[in-house]
Amino acid sequence: MQRGPDTDSDDDITNWLSHCNADDTSFNRLVLKSPIPTIALFVASWCELCEPCFLTFTRLSERYRDRVGFVMLDIDESHAIAESFGIRAAPTYILFRDGEPIAHGLGYLPAALLDLFFQRAITITSPYAGAWYPTEHEIEDALILPMLMRWGWACQRQFQLTRRSSRTQRGVIDILVSINAGTAPVTLFENKRRIAESHDLQRATKQALGYALTLELPSLVIADVARLWVYQVEQGNAVLVQQFTWLELERDDSALRTLLAMGEAG
Repeated sequence: MQRGPDTDSDDDITNWLSHCNADDTSFNRLVLKSPIPTIALFVASWCELCEPCFLTFTRLSERYRDRVGFVMLDIDESHAIAESFGIRAAPTYILFRDGEPIAHGLGYLPAALLDLFFQRAITITSPYAGAWYPTEHEIEDALILPMLMRWGWACQRQFQLTRRSSRTQRGVIDILVSINAGTAPVTLFENKRRIAESHDLQRATKQALGYALTLELPSLVIADVARLWVYQVEQGNAVLVQQFTWLELERDDSALRTLLAMGEAG
């Protein structure tokens, strides 16, 4: 299979699932006794994100050949292994070193972020580190800034802002964005490692809205490892306009660009 995640596929699900090269009987040999760090990707036929995840992992495994091992398992076919590691969702990926799980991740991530997970597989020396998420700066470096550069837009990172209300408050905007260098900003990005609950999103939006109102911006964007939330600023409030997953943006980011550019005309 040579397709990338941005290409439509007519392949039957069983086609890519046939690439599963580990199961309950071979897991011990291929993973637990592997002489190199090994990533096990757990997938399922009912998982919409598993095929693009598999394609991304496959390309990265070629890049890190002989340094990081890679196997894939169907959790519906490998019940014993999936249950032993508490796998309840797909795609889930676990990094093993010397037969022990070191870190795990969940859901689809673009190649630029999963590349960091492969790098971690080589360098990590600590005991089990739990769930792995890239840092805010890694999300910016790998995804947001390259996207803005493709558009030819200008940005300022860690923009220092003073808000004046009943008292002077200072804030730092993660990324302040202009369509052209030297022109007024049109939006800002407030970035988080992971937004797990609605109150996490509400807190981040409230913080970003304060910055947007101070600078009289027409929109703001909240970003985490999985998606973006785009808000329009209306009468002092942040109104959710649209959400984008990073998989959607990998395939086509023109809708996001058009949405954020609308503020310049206004």
